[in-house]
Amino acid sequence: MKKNITIDDLARMVKEGFDDTGERIGGVEERIGGVEERIGGVEERIGGVEKMVKDGFAKMNERFNKIEKILIADHQQRIERLEEEIKYLKELFAVK
Repeated sequence: MKKNITIDDLARMVKEGFDDTGERIGGVEERIGGVEERIGGVEERIGGVEKMVKDGFAKMNERFNKIEKILIADHQQRIERLEEEIKYLKELFAVK
């Protein structure tokens, strides 16, 4: 047997469909809001890691610069001593 659907029945069905869709969209929006918060937290943590890495590299560069200066100064002194010794030996053996 066929049931006749009235305009009111159809309107009610459409309204229920829209209400259900609205509830679902509201749930999705809540979940998206939660994801956005989590992403914000991850971005903050990444920013902290970036700062730590940057600071770490800056400290390493300072140390390397200090080591480089020490080595250059040491080599400069050794070269100057060798030059003095060669000059002395040249004078000793009368080499021009």
